[in-house]
Amino acid sequence: MTGYLTPLALAFSAALCIDIGLVLLKVRGDVVANRTIGSCLPSLVAGYFRDPLWLLGLFFQPFGYGLYLWALEMAPLNIVQTTMSSGVVIFVVFAVCFMGERLTRLEWGAMGAVGVGMILLSISLPPDAHGSQSLLDPRVVFWLSLILVGLSAVAWFAMVTPRQPNRRGMALGVVSGLLLGLASIYARGLALHLAQSPPGQLLRYAVTTPYAPLTLCANMAGFFLLLGAFRGERASIVVALSATLSNVVPILAAMLALGEQLPADPRLATSRLLAFSLTLGGAALLIRLNPSVLDR
Repeated sequence: MTGYLTPLALAFSAALCIDIGLVLLKVRGDVVANRTIGSCLPSLVAGYFRDPLWLLGLFFQPFGYGLYLWALEMAPLNIVQTTMSSGVVIFVVFAVCFMGERLTRLEWGAMGAVGVGMILLSISLPPDAHGSQSLLDPRVVFWLSLILVGLSAVAWFAMVTPRQPNRRGMALGVVSGLLLGLASIYARGLALHLAQSPPGQLLRYAVTTPYAPLTLCANMAGFFLLLGAFRGERASIVVALSATLSNVVPILAAMLALGEQLPADPRLATSRLLAFSLTLGGAALLIRLNPSVLDR
């Protein structure tokens, strides 16, 4: 496990930065929007950029993502993504300690599931493990892209119908999660490509790979769809959908299509699968049941 301590710490820090940023963008974005009701779009945008906490939330996004890419250079995608999903526990602790929230038994159980999941994940790591540095097969990434974009279109048209127009926010959350999951696959390719760069040539390597613009475009599309979903649905529901899919998609893709195999030892493999299930399920349940941070 010692070979993975640094990327695990980086992934958890990345999740913390990104989640804090989303909370600030949501909470302060609502304040600015309510303050400028009836104003034109330029006034609304100017209001966002005059709000220091909203700007801080915006800054946390690329900073956290930089930590995420760093972690992906050193550890497999399925391990990094599972660790990222555990960051939601921090917000529940924040709500309990600073906002006077009380957790239900189900919420305590969800927190316990995340904790047990992370313990099982650490148990499943070989003692001297190091992340695979083999580059991704472009053909596999291409087909994964087509499948996920196709699923996004199907989800949208299936959920948003003339009879149920109120499901637009949920549909945006689902599509956002699929696209952010695709962005994580691209990010793994980008991180592995950057890991091959000679000293002093990181920037040149970053601009000469298609993974850089693909990662940027998929993240921006998923991010703006998520912000749009905030306006039409409760944040706890939207983020639960988006966060769950954005973590499940790359984990499954990594194991089924990108060559990231489970440990050869059946006991370690079982531990890894249980870790995935408990961490992702517990995190999704916490977001869904505890909307105090995002919905206020």
